[in-house]
Amino acid sequence: MCRISAYIGHFPVVMSRILDKPDNSLIQQSISCREDSLIKVNADGFGVGWYNDDISKIPAVFKSTQPAWNDLNLRDLGGMVQSKCFLAHIRASKVGHVSYDNCHPFRYNEFLCVHNGIIHGFERIRFHVQRVLPRSILNHIRGQTDSEYFFLLMMFYYHRLSDKKSVLERLASSFDLALKQIICFLEAEGVYDHRSTINVVITNGSEMFASRFGSWRRGRKYNKTLRWLQGDSIEFSGKNFRVSSRLKRPKFTMVASEKIVTDEPAWQMVPENHFFLLNANHGYRLVSI
Repeated sequence: MCRISAYIGHFPVVMSRILDKPDNSLIQQSISCREDSLIKVNADGFGVGWYNDDISKIPAVFKSTQPAWNDLNLRDLGGMVQSKCFLAHIRASKVGHVSYDNCHPFRYNEFLCVHNGIIHGFERIRFHVQRVLPRSILNHIRGQTDSEYFFLLMMFYYHRLSDKKSVLERLASSFDLALKQIICFLEAEGVYDHRSTINVVITNGSEMFASRFGSWRRGRKYNKTLRWLQGDSIEFSGKNFRVSSRLKRPKFTMVASEKIVTDEPAWQMVPENHFFLLNANHGYRLVSI
C-alpha cells in the first residue's frame, strides 16, 4: 500500500543514489516491498518532488502513471538531478483511479506531501470535506484521493493557526485538527471502522514533518511502518551506502516506509501514533499523536 522515501540535508545528493541504486531502493520496492504490507507490488504510478532554492522556493514535481521500475525517464532524471531535499512515492491505488492527478507528491505553495495508508470510508465523506474548504484551496484539488484531500485540509487549518508558532508546531496542530474533522465526518456517516492509517511526510524544503498514525480496533493495531536515520556524511559504494555519525552533529536525515539499505544499522522506527518533527538544524522530536 504505497511506499515513501525522503531526503533532506545540508548537502545535495543525486536522487538516484537514494531512489534507484540501493538494494532496497524505492524503485525496487515498487516491484516487491518487504515490510508491513499485504500489497507487495506498487505499480499504479510514482512521483518525485525536489527543491532548488537557487531557482525557486516552490518545488518541482515529476509524476507518471507508469510503474516506477518501467519508466526510463525516472532513471535518467534521478541520475542527473541533485537536491538538498526531495520526496518520492510509489503508489498502490486504493482511493481514486490510476491517473496523473492521483499520483503523489501533492504540492501546495512551498509544501510537498506524500502519504502511505488509507482513510477507510473516505468516498462517503469527500463532499463534506469539500464544503469545509474555501475556494482558494479547493482550486488546488486535481484528483480524488483521500491523501490529497487530507493534505489540503491540513493546509486549510495550517493557515488559520497563528504564525507565531513554528512551522512544525503548526503542521502538528493542523494534522490533529484535520484528523478530528475526518473522524467526525466518518462517524456522522456511520462508516468509522477504526482501520485508517495516515503516514504522511510533509516538507517545505528546510524542515520535515512526518506522522505514523493508525487506528485501533478490538485490540488490533493498524500502523504502517515508518523509519528514519541521520548522519553527518554518506559514503556511497556501488549500489549501497554507509552512514557516518562521527561528529554527532547530523547534517542529513532520511525518512522512509522501510529500510532503503537493509544492512544499515542506523535506521530507527518512528513509534506508533507519533509525529517525527525535524527542524532545519536536524534536531528532531518525537511527539505523541
